[in-house]
Parts: sequence; structure tokens; C-alpha cells
Amino acid sequence: MPTVSNLALAIIALGALLLLWRWQRSHPAFDLADLITTDVGKVSSTKMLKMGAWVVGTWGFVTLIQQGKMTEWYFAGYMGISFGVSVMRDIYGKAPETSK
Repeated sequence: MPTVSNLALAIIALGALLLLWRWQRSHPAFDLADLITTDVGKVSSTKMLKMGAWVVGTWGFVTLIQQGKMTEWYFAGYMGISFGVSVMRDIYGKAPETSK
């Protein structure tokens, strides 16, 4: 049986997705496909992996909070992984895109 907090999270996530979808339809410059595709429109394995890792990591982060098991180390690890890729790319240059 889903808990009230899980239902609230599901409703918030659904609302956010609907808001993003409506925004995309009314603003041609905003494209959600950019999250997983290259500049030429092909699916990017690098972007797919980053997006998948972000979804799974965020799900785990929320689960730890709900279970009351969140520690500073989990928080630091999540933030380090989430923003570490961007920081490293800024320091060392753009990572190559691999697409098929």
C-alpha cells in the first residue's frame, strides 16, 4: 500500500512533467529531447547514461530521506556526483559525445 508521502511525490513528479511538456509545446527553443540527444538529433549514449544515473540517484536520495537514513556522506556523495561531472568538464574541457 503506497504511503501518503509516496503519493504526494508521484503527484508532484507528474505535475512537473506536465508543466515541462506544456512549456515545451509553447516555447520552441525549449526541447526536452536535448537531455538525451546530440546537436544533430541522434541519441547520445553519454547523455542517456547521465540522465539515467540522475534519475536513479535522485530516487535513491529521496528513498533514504523517507526512511530516515540520510547522512552527510550520502548527501555529499550525491552532490559530488551530480555536479562533479559539470565541474570536471569545465576544468578539463568538453567530454566527447558518443552516439550511434
